Amino acid sequence: MVYWTQLGWVCLIGSFALLPAAFYNFTWSRPLVMISVANVLASVVLMFVVLGYRLRQRAFHWGWTVSFLLVIVINMSLYLYSVL
Repeated sequence: MVYWTQLGWVCLIGSFALLPAAFYNFTWSRPLVMISVANVLASVVLMFVVLGYRLRQRAFHWGWTVSFLLVIVINMSLYLYSVL
């Protein structure tokens, strides 16, 4: 339960980090895709760092944080493969 709670907070933080690109995409008539890509990558880095910090405070092994990063990277790769 502790791990799932931390993931919930981290995903909430990551979702808030995506709001600048969402606002940009809705306000510009021809938004640049690279803005969204950069924002998603920044969100992933932020979630990785925050999760690592929060799990380290709770004496979790670093492998839990790395496994989260691997799942996110696999998810993003599958998405990119599906749209290309």
